[in-house]
Amino acid sequence: MDARVAACHFDYTNLPSAYCMFETFDASDEYDETTKDAQKWLDIARTLPEKYTAQVERIWNNWLRARRQLEKIYHLLPSSVFQADINDTNILLDENGTFKGVYDFNIGGREVYINYIVRQAPYVSTNDIYDGLEEDDVFLNRVIHALDIAKKVYSFSDLEKRSCPITI
Repeated sequence: MDARVAACHFDYTNLPSAYCMFETFDASDEYDETTKDAQKWLDIARTLPEKYTAQVERIWNNWLRARRQLEKIYHLLPSSVFQADINDTNILLDENGTFKGVYDFNIGGREVYINYIVRQAPYVSTNDIYDGLEEDDVFLNRVIHALDIAKKVYSFSDLEKRSCPITI
């Protein structure tokens, strides 16, 4: 469903989704969601014993460098309008279990598709939504699985392929 929506490139809103990178969801937000999460990590990591300081700073500087590189092309990536909180409580099914729709667009908005699928896919590509996410490769395998499904109805652009940290 996500890939079919993305392929339409709906653009009927200027509001970014809550997960959109490089844009705040609300004018009062100091950072976009990704930067906010990264900053939380840094604040916690900086409380580690001093012997980890150089490693923490190296990781943070690598993150900043990657962010600067992505920022150069992010606004050129294809986007569409997404629900942004897809989960089993926001899916409408009929009495036969047939998909009928999606609701709860309170954090919906415009989103770069490759960001949306990488951030959301691990949480919706299984019935056991959060089970095993912390295990090696589970998160990555769920993203790859979602990308494989999406490729059936969505054509990733060369720019999307270059910007994604996973081979599409």
